[in-house]
This record gives sequence, C-alpha cells and structure tokens, in this order.
Amino acid sequence: MSGGYIKIKVDGIQYPAHRLAWLYMTGEWPRHDIDHRDMNRVNNRFANLRDATRSQNKANQRAYVGSATGLKGTYRIAEGRFRSIITIDGKRQHLGYFATAEEANAAYLIAARQGFGEFARSA
Repeated sequence: MSGGYIKIKVDGIQYPAHRLAWLYMTGEWPRHDIDHRDMNRVNNRFANLRDATRSQNKANQRAYVGSATGLKGTYRIAEGRFRSIITIDGKRQHLGYFATAEEANAAYLIAARQGFGEFARSA
C-alpha cells in the first residue's frame, strides 16, 4: 500500500487498484481522478468509485486534521470571528466573515452543494 491505497503490479509497473478496477469495469482508463465515495481508500468496489475532476475529488475530503474549527472552509480570524472560503476549479472564493464557526460553515455548505453537487462534504 502507498498513501493508504492498494497497489497492484502489472508487468513490473505498479498501479493504484482503484484505477485498475475502473478499467476492468468500464473498459476505459479513467480520464480524471477516481474518487472513493465513502473516503475509504481500500474500498475498491465499483459502486464506491466514481470518475471525478481534481476539484470534485478534493471536495469529497474531510476537513484538515490541523483545522482549528474542525469544519471545512471555516477559519478562525482575529477578534473571535470566522471566515469562510471555498476553492472550485482552482479558483478561491471568499464567502464572508461570520460571528460563529457554524454560520461560516453553513455558507461553505451552500457554496459546496452548488459548486460540487454530489461530491460536497461538510466535514
């Protein structure tokens, strides 16, 4: 395993198992990233896999472990206020300043649902 992903060696070359599963099930090499719907990197059942742009794949990640708020797109700033930011297709968007982390996260969730659809994850 590498980075938590299962690898399979074919003719001396290592491939991520989820990409090989996609190839086997569709007959085509994935055009983009392959996203694990449940975020479990070893769950390579075809029903758990979906073709995703890099932006969509990143949308289906948890908040960073070191996040002060534990909420995606929500950052503590000076004076006990919070800022909400989202990045869609490489473009960073400022969503506003808020009195609470929950309000900032609510703004993030609305933007995430609009920008990422089924790939949006709240935490």
